[in-house]
Formats: sequence, C-alpha cells, structure tokens
Amino acid sequence: MESMREKLFLLLLFASNFSFAQQSLNTEQINRLADAGKVYGYIKYFHPWLQYKDINWDSAFAANVEGIINAKNKREYAAAIQKIFSSLNDGLTTVANINGDGNNYQEQSLTYNVIDNILYIQMNDAPFMTTDEKLSEALQNLNNVKGAIIDMRRPANSRYYDMLGHGVYFDWNTSFFKGVNSIPSIRTVSYTGFPSEWGNGYNNAIFKEPVVVTVSGEANKEVPLVFIVAKEDEIPLIAIKLQEQGKCKILQEGERDLMPGSSLYFYISDSLLMQMRTGEAVNTNGSLLTVKADATFKHSDSFNIVLGIAKNLLANSDPPKLVEQKWNHPMPADPSLPYSNGSAYPSIGYRMLSAAKMFTIIDHFYASKNGMTKNWEVAYKEAIPKIIGASDSLEYWKTVAEFHAYTQDSHGFVSKSHEGFSLRLNPIIQDRGAFMPPVFTGLIENKIVVTAIYNDSVCRKIGISKGDIILSIDGKDVLPMIEKARKFQNAGNVGSQNFYLGSFILFGNKGQVKKLKIQNIKGRIKQIMMPTLDEFKGNWLADKYVSGMFSHNHHPVAKYVAGDIIYADLTSGLNSSHIDSIYKWVKKAKGLIIDMRGYPQGAGLSIESMFPDKIRKITPEISYKLTANIPASSPNVISVNRFGSSFPAEQFQTEYRTKDKKFDLPIKLVVLTNGSAQSNGDYFPFLYRSIYNATIIGSPTAGAMANYTNYNIPGNIRLWLSFYAIERSGIKPDIFVQPTIKGTQADRDEVLERAIKHLQTGR
Repeated sequence: MESMREKLFLLLLFASNFSFAQQSLNTEQINRLADAGKVYGYIKYFHPWLQYKDINWDSAFAANVEGIINAKNKREYAAAIQKIFSSLNDGLTTVANINGDGNNYQEQSLTYNVIDNILYIQMNDAPFMTTDEKLSEALQNLNNVKGAIIDMRRPANSRYYDMLGHGVYFDWNTSFFKGVNSIPSIRTVSYTGFPSEWGNGYNNAIFKEPVVVTVSGEANKEVPLVFIVAKEDEIPLIAIKLQEQGKCKILQEGERDLMPGSSLYFYISDSLLMQMRTGEAVNTNGSLLTVKADATFKHSDSFNIVLGIAKNLLANSDPPKLVEQKWNHPMPADPSLPYSNGSAYPSIGYRMLSAAKMFTIIDHFYASKNGMTKNWEVAYKEAIPKIIGASDSLEYWKTVAEFHAYTQDSHGFVSKSHEGFSLRLNPIIQDRGAFMPPVFTGLIENKIVVTAIYNDSVCRKIGISKGDIILSIDGKDVLPMIEKARKFQNAGNVGSQNFYLGSFILFGNKGQVKKLKIQNIKGRIKQIMMPTLDEFKGNWLADKYVSGMFSHNHHPVAKYVAGDIIYADLTSGLNSSHIDSIYKWVKKAKGLIIDMRGYPQGAGLSIESMFPDKIRKITPEISYKLTANIPASSPNVISVNRFGSSFPAEQFQTEYRTKDKKFDLPIKLVVLTNGSAQSNGDYFPFLYRSIYNATIIGSPTAGAMANYTNYNIPGNIRLWLSFYAIERSGIKPDIFVQPTIKGTQADRDEVLERAIKHLQTGR
C-alpha cells in the first residue's frame, strides 16, 4: 500500500512539473522574471557579502522562481523577491515597500520636544530638505539639556523611503559632538576584469575603499546621546565612533548583527521599490564595522517600553562595555566552480538562473557588448520563456546556445563544464549527433561539399570522394538544415558561422547510417549509405577531427612551390625541423607564403630570426593598436528598471605599440586566411600585415582577436567568450579569393594559386 502511495505521489509530481514546464508565460510574468533576474545578478556580483560569506545565493534565487511565476498580484511578487533576499539577512537589501500599501498614510515630519531636561527627537520619514532643516533646528537645544534620545526608526506603516538613510543626516552634521573623529569608510566590490570561472585562483574581484574622512565637531556643549535604531541605514557612522568614546549609546531592535554600509534604491516591475546594499563600512584599522548595541528591544515592544530602556541607558553613566572589535577584513574568495547539481536538465528555478546569469554577465562584463546588433534586453526577455519551457536537456542546451549566440562571438562555445574549450556539443545542439562522419565538409558556393577525407578506407568502400556535393541527408535538403541550425551557432560573422555549420552537417548518432544523395565530380547523382564513426570528443586541437577542421593540410607542410617561393602551413603542426628548413630556404627565396586558414599549431615562425643581418627598418617609427574594452569596474542603476555599468561608454581603450620600427623584409610576405581563422588565427595575419607589410589573400577571418574566458551555468554548462573587445568582421584580405566547387573537385588550392600569382607578378 505504501509503495503504491509513493508511486502515485511521484506520478503527480512528474505531471505537475511537466505541465508547469510546458505552460506559456504571459508578458507580466516574463517582465517579473526578467527584473528578478537583474536583481539576482546585481547582488551576486556586487553585494560585498557574497564575496566571502557562505551564502548560497544561487539556490535562494532558484528556489523562488516558481513563486515569482505564480504570483497573482504585486504583493505576492514582492513576497517572492523578499524570500530571496531573506537568505542574506541584510537590512540594506530588501523590498522597500512590501508593507504599508494603505492609501491613507501621510508622511510625518521630524518632531522634537524637551521633557525633564531631555531632548527627544523622532526622525519619522519626511523628505530630505525638511528633515535636514528640522534636525539642525532640533540640535540647537543640546545647549540647554542634559541628554538626548534620538529615535531613528521610521513609522511602522511608512511608505516613504529616504534614499540617503537617516544616519547620513547626522554624519553630515557636526553640531552635536566635540573633537576630531575619523569616519569609517565604505568599501565596495569592483573587478579588474571579467569574473572568470576557470577555477581556483582566477577571481578578478577586488574591494575598493575611499580615503578616510576626518571631521571636527563644533558643539558648544556635549551631552550623552542614545540612538534608537532598527536597520543599518539608520545608524550614523559618527555615532559608532562616539560610542567607542563613551559619548553615546546605541539601542537596537533585535539581536541581528548590524553592519552599516551604503545602499541604493530603484524600481522594478509592478513599481516595487528595491533597496540594495552596495558597500560595507570599514574601521580605520581595516576591520569590518559591526554595531555593538548597548541594549536591545523586541520589534513588538511598545514605544513606551523602548523609551524606558533608552532613558535607563541615558541615566547610566558607566563607561561603555563594548566587546572588543576583532580585526576582520575578509577578502574576495575564489569564484564558484561548476554547479554541483550535476543534472543536464536542471529544474525550472535553475533554468531561470541560467538566463539571469547570462544576462548579467553580458550586461555588466562583456567587453564587446556595445557591438552586438541585437538589443540584449530584448534578447533576454525572448530567451526566458524558451529556457524555462525547455522540455529536456537537449532543448535546454539549444535554448541556451540560441541566447548565447546573440553575443556574436566566434569564441562563444557551449561546452560541458568539465570538458574545457571543446566543440563536442556543437553538432549535438545543431541536431546532428555526437559521432563523426568519415569526411570533412564545408559550405562552398552555397552548397555542402566534401573538402577532405578523414577515413580513406570507409570513403572508398561507400563511394564518396573529395569534391562531392551533398544534396540531401536522409531525404532532407541540406541548405534548410543549415539555416535551421544557424541561430544556435555563435560567430562574429557569416563566414565564421558557415565554417562551423558546414563542418558538422554530416555528424550522426551512434551506429547510424545516413542515406546521402550526392553529386560526384562527374556530375552524376547517386545515393550512398554513410556510417558514423567514433564519438566526437571535440577537444580543442587535441581531437584529431577538430585539428583537421582547423587545418587546410592534415599533415605538416613546409615546401617550395613554383620554384623559388616557400609555402609554410602554420595550421598543420610544423615541428622544429620544419622551421629550421624554412630558415635555411628563405635566404634564397623570392617570397614566403604563410597559411593561416585555421588555427596555428605546432612550432612558431619568427620572421625576425630569418633575417638577423638583412632586416631594414622603415622610419619614422609606427605603431599599431588593439582596442580593448575593459569590463566596467562597478555598476550602478542609471534609471528606473534599467541596470547599467559605471563608465559604460568610455570602454577604456588600450593601445599596444610595437617595440621596434616596422620592418622592410628582403622578400615578399603573403598570408592566407579564411573564416576558420580565429583568435591567434586573427592575430597573426593582423601582426604580419602591420609589422612586415604582408599581403592578406583569401577571405575574412573570424573576428575574434582576443584571449578567451568563461563562466558556468546550471546544467553542467560552461559558456565561453572573448575576454577583450572583438571587432567581429575579421581581418579583411587585400585580395579576396574563395574556393570554388570546380577547384575543389579538381583538387586545386585556388587561394594558394592566387598567392603564387601575386608574388610572381605583383598583382
């Protein structure tokens, strides 16, 4: 009976999750989720406590996503957000107007009176100018009283929030104390670069602290003071210094440690007002400032009870019995490693977490955000229902890849967290499969063509050759398959995107035999049955198939061509002996062709080392530069419902100058490029043209001339990006040449042929 009950429960649970995952979200739900995700990201990266405290902020957000979706009104939405905030236990991070929604409430100005020679000040909740002027007026009474009790709390049903915080009014005022005091500073989270998640030791987070501010009190008479507080922003920082000197006491609501700091306010959906901590107070000795109350009271205590406690504190002239402040100056810890839940298909909450984290990373830290053609905010709201509604792991990966592809970055791979820089998921996400074909393919003249052979014996057996055109796969036209997968393939330009799409078109599942209609080099159309081979590992250049994709020649090639011209394929894995031979040959050569159609592998090639005695330097000295968009160091909220970053438009340009003058080589230099050349494949053509006056021949590179970085999202997924700015369009060739189908079928290298012609004729 018990077993049947358990089965029924699991069945109902599955049915509930299935229907919830499949339901469509309306505009209100999407807007609420989108804003909640922005709040999640802002706090994750810029709330100081998350840099060192053991708070599972990601889990807190994920656990309340369904509450956000199911919220029937503003109050329930606010309650769901507040539940997320409760994991922080921070009075400076809260939904500011979750309570006090009554229409009859009116703001209450600061009030004060003197009874029994004691000044009583009630701060209440009046606007800035009124409070500031009224407080100055009230403090003038200190000359005529024996003490003062200042109630910093807002009325329980207050709907007004002073963006400054009540404590600031006293920190700006010097009329109630004597002597010189150093006010604690506020430290905030900043970043020296992209918050990479490679693993331990890669955290770029830092704390910034301003200079210590010294203030001089101007009071004619000092009297004992008692401050009554309930939240961090109600505590004047100067009051804590006066407390240390025995000049004031602090009466606190509750037992929670209060850690003063800075905060800001902004609105999100449903006109909910958010208050969020942006910094924490630091003592002059470097320790974090934590309030040590002289006495506490309960939230439920009446005003008279609280006032009675305050009077007793004021009457007690004993020196303060403060707990010694231990030196505590925690620094940012290493970033989170891959998500431990391990499932390739995370829960709804964690799927929304993925969308929120992806939005945040790009919005605040991606150096090339400004060059993206699609509005990132629009893309985010379009992605949310797709990611949340993904029905299984494959659909989840695809929706993530589609969202990620809006970065238009040829470094923008989607991989499993433990696999590193890998292409393994590319063919799977494109609905191809994880097992390799016996050939390499590419998109030439808008057709899929066999560009090289991977397994000779299999290809001979099934009757497929280099130059064959793939017309259909299992009865499906090839080009629509390419276009359907295009939205999943991240790339800086169409040439780079076509390279990846064309390379994976024939991948399949384990043991699958694909029925291909092909047109061979004689123009005959036939059908063949092509098996899949081994599983594709996808490791960057360590996988033989990947290495073959990124190399025009699948074996090391360095040779003479056309008699007196040297051809060296740096993508083919040249070893040191090849390089030594090139150094010997080049002294008698007319020209040097460097093939960079792919990614450089093996030994490098130093141009300077070729001509140590013959290089002539052109004057005057010239320079080249790479524009690097350093991620903004700290964000701010620049308007209602819009997150931004400090100095987003300046994007700090970094200029790299050559250490030497530009070289005039004794031979002509040509570099071959195409859309598979990325990262270093972008950099070397740029470098050779800038310094050695090389001629670029071929088609544009991938436009990802930068180091790469990464971050993790739920589902054991690692997303890759360019660390610095990329210009996406790639290195433009001086002479544009692309392979043709006829040339491929004739086993000609038309790009190389054009390079030879240029060196021979100068045209």
